[in-house]
Formats: sequence, C-alpha cells, structure tokens
Amino acid sequence: MKYLVLILVVLAVGVAGGEAGQICAKGAQPEIYYVDRQGKLIYEVRQLTGDEDKYTALARAVLEQPREPHLITAIPAGTRLNNVRYDQGIVYADYTKELFSYGGGTFREQRLLAQIIYTLTGLKEVRQVQILIEGQKVLAPEGSPTDLPLARSDLPLPVEEEKYGQEKDKEI
Repeated sequence: MKYLVLILVVLAVGVAGGEAGQICAKGAQPEIYYVDRQGKLIYEVRQLTGDEDKYTALARAVLEQPREPHLITAIPAGTRLNNVRYDQGIVYADYTKELFSYGGGTFREQRLLAQIIYTLTGLKEVRQVQILIEGQKVLAPEGSPTDLPLARSDLPLPVEEEKYGQEKDKEI
C-alpha cells in the first residue's frame, strides 16, 4: 500500500510539473531576435527541434547564428547556457561569462540584451528576463542594469515587423 501511495504521489508531481508551463518545445515556431547591419532588431521564425522545455529552448536558440545572411548576432561566440528557470512571469537565464566578453560598446550591449529579452518575452507569460552570469546578478560591462529583471520596455530599440524563416502558425 505504501508503494502505491508513493507511485501516485510521484505521478501527481510529474503531471503538475507539466501543467506549470514546462511544455516541450519540439515543433514550436518562436521568434528568435537578431540585428541587421544597421542595428535594428529583426526576428527569424525558427522551428525548435529539441525536447527541452520552452524557456530553455528559447534561451539556447538565441545563442545560435541567424540563418538569414543580412542578420548578425551581438552575442559573443563561445557563450553557453548554464541554466534556465521560470518563476511568476520572470525567466532567469544563466549564461557563461563569455556573454559579457564582447569587448565593450553601449550599442552592442543594448543589442545583445535585446536579442535575449525580446526572444524570451515572446512567450505570453514572460514579462521580464533576469540575465545571470555564472549564477550571479551583475551589471553589464557598459552599465546596463542586468542586476535586475528587464522587460522589452526597458530597451528602447527599433524593431522591424518583418520576419524571416518559416511561417509562425503555432504558439508555444
């Protein structure tokens, strides 16, 4: 009888975890933001193929190079994702120290932050993003307040409404 209760508890916890928003991202088609050569923020629509939860999949996808040749990434090569968690409207995205090794410049820093924040706040339930470096809240090298959660409205950048890639027909 004890084993039956234990099994039921484990199953209940597993089901509750799935209902808390940790949905598999495979097949979803989110907007992944990059910048063009003039510094405008533009998104590509991508189809996710991994079996990660949607928050991790997006935080990892933003590290990939854009597919469109006229788009670039402000995120330095070698940046890796350590961990991601979601809690009450905030995604906590923990990256390696390489994220802030871009060599300086406010222009690039703003675009780097915008790529991550716009991509992750594309999910309806995500209001803000807390960027962590090696698990710590720190200021970005040019002084952007990355020691606090940031929303899209905290980053005044021109966003092109144009999209590239597959048609967005599925919500994640």
